[in-house]
Amino acid sequence: MVIRILNQLVALYEEQTARFHDLYKKTVQLASLKPESEPDLEKINLCLDEREKLMQKIDTVHKKTLGLWRKLAEELGCDSSPEGVLSACPCQQSAVLVKMHGEMTGIALKIKELDEKTGSELHKKKEELQEKMKNLQRSRRARDLYRSRNRQQEGVFIDWKKY
Repeated sequence: MVIRILNQLVALYEEQTARFHDLYKKTVQLASLKPESEPDLEKINLCLDEREKLMQKIDTVHKKTLGLWRKLAEELGCDSSPEGVLSACPCQQSAVLVKMHGEMTGIALKIKELDEKTGSELHKKKEELQEKMKNLQRSRRARDLYRSRNRQQEGVFIDWKKY
């Protein structure tokens, strides 16, 4: 039973590691794009959508692994960390799990650093664009008020005292 759970975890962790590598590539691609140019804005949106899909897949597989980790911890009578499993069951699959867990953690830290850098740049650009949109909406609203086609509100005032 333990070996079967370990094999399932190794297979899921291999998927996760590949997805983390793909996510890192997308993050690097996103960091290289500049939000000032129009073609890059489309690429940024596409890249963000792809990253979102990858993160959803990672989250789905992570939920599966949590259940397997709990079962494995119950079977071995240890904590549900890769290091705890390795100490309770020193086999090749446990060592592979520890290695892949460390690799995914390292990639996640790199992604976090790039996200923080890219996020601050995108946040500044977003604030600039929001301010431009507000100004544009104000100018359109003012233009529409001056060029109103609805004449029902117009009237004629006649000062009878002058005549």
